[in-house]
Parts: sequence; structure tokens; C-alpha cells
Amino acid sequence: MSSLFVVATPIGNLSDISNRAIDVLKKVHTVASEDTRVTRKLLTYYGIKKPLVSLNAHNGDRQIPKLLRILEEHDLAFTTDAGTPGVSDPGHKLVQAAQHSSTKIVPIPGASSITSAVSVAPFPIDSFYFAGFVPRRKKEIVKLINKVSELNVPIVFFESPHRIIKFLSTLVKIEPARKILIMREMTKIHEERFYGTAAEAAAHFQEARGEFTLVMEPFNQDSKRPNEKEISEIISSFSAKVSGTKELAGLISQATGLSSSEAYKRILETRE
Repeated sequence: MSSLFVVATPIGNLSDISNRAIDVLKKVHTVASEDTRVTRKLLTYYGIKKPLVSLNAHNGDRQIPKLLRILEEHDLAFTTDAGTPGVSDPGHKLVQAAQHSSTKIVPIPGASSITSAVSVAPFPIDSFYFAGFVPRRKKEIVKLINKVSELNVPIVFFESPHRIIKFLSTLVKIEPARKILIMREMTKIHEERFYGTAAEAAAHFQEARGEFTLVMEPFNQDSKRPNEKEISEIISSFSAKVSGTKELAGLISQATGLSSSEAYKRILETRE
């Protein structure tokens, strides 16, 4: 019986791969991958030479029958660009197809941006909800946040550098004081760990680069309105980004729920 190995690959640092994963990649007949260029770099790094076949969200209907034919006689490994195939990445269709054959399906675990992020969250993670990638449309973002807030557990999101500002800006309008852990570029040279309110995060990530994993604290009724200390911290954070008092007051009002006049007054008091 042949085997389909679903192999987790590093999420950034190429050293974050298990000896077992390397052994599997060395022994299989063929490696199917989301992007053969990315996987080739990994294989080259470990001195592995194997036939590579592309399998992604766009070519599955054409490629899966070919891979099933390989699995009739040989072992096959499947990798994604980073992390585990099938978790917010291509993979489930191949597993689904192999499920109906005599193929043995074997997971090869490894680095995970989800568990890596929740492991350094400064609040209890007895359970959490993984929401995947944040929706593109603002209306859908609001709908998702309202939905998951009812669960009263930490929420884990993925987000890209092109949309992180939009997501944080939307979150600020709903729950400006909601605490959130943001991991950027995990395991890479420019890895960053940020923890603060949604409003502080929006001010901090004005020029976003890299891939993001976000962990929001469970919903708390008291988080709707920041306390005095948090308001002062929000004013300080925004002041570092915006110089105009009127514009700053508008941002502070939006982030804290204060009226524009009260926000303006607080800014002047802070500057005295």
C-alpha cells in the first residue's frame, strides 16, 4: 500500500523542520507542492533531489488525477509554501481524493503559526477559535467579529500586509480597547511581537510588512470603553503618528468613544 504524506514545512526559518519530515522527503517518489519554486529551495537546502509536481488552488482538477496515478505505485509527499497543507492552504482536495483509494494518509507535523502565536499570548488559551484569513470586505469583517465575540474564547486570525491596516481600522471602530496579540514575520529575521489594544495596534502598524498572525482576547463587556490609563496610552500612541490636533482628536474620538471635543481637550491636557 502506498502512502500520501502531508508534510508540514517551516513557516519561515528553514531550521524549523523535523528530522522525520526530512526523512520522508528523501524517501518518497515524488513531492507535490503548492509552489514548486518554494519547495525546491527547501529541498536544495537539505540536499534533497526529487521530482516536483505543482498542486494549488487553481490546477487541482488537472493535477489530482495525475497524483493519484503516482500513488497507485509510489509514496507521495505534499507540502505547502509554509506550514501545514490544508490549514488555510491547498491540500484538502488531494486528501479527499486519496480517501477514496487504498492510499494510507499520514500527517507529518511541524511548525505552526497558530500554535506558535497562542503559545506566547499573555492570557489563558485553554480553548480558542481559529478563524483563518480575515475577510476582504469591511461588512464581512464586522459580521465575523460580532459572531466570534459571542464564543467568549480567544480568536486567531491570519492577515496579509496589504489588508492588516484595514482590519485594524475596522476593529478600532467596533472595540477600540480589545486587547490583541500580533505576531509579524514569525521565525524570521524581523520577527515582531506586539501586544496592546486594537487602537494601539492600528497606530503601530501604519506601515505594515510581512505576514501576520493575530490572537484577540476573549470578548469582555468592559472592553467597549477604555479606562483612563488606556485613553492616555492611546493618545500617546496616536500622537507619535499624527501632528495635527484636529485630525488627532478625530482619531482619538473614534478609538476611545470620547466626543471630539473631549478628545481635543484631553490632547491639550496631555501636551501641557
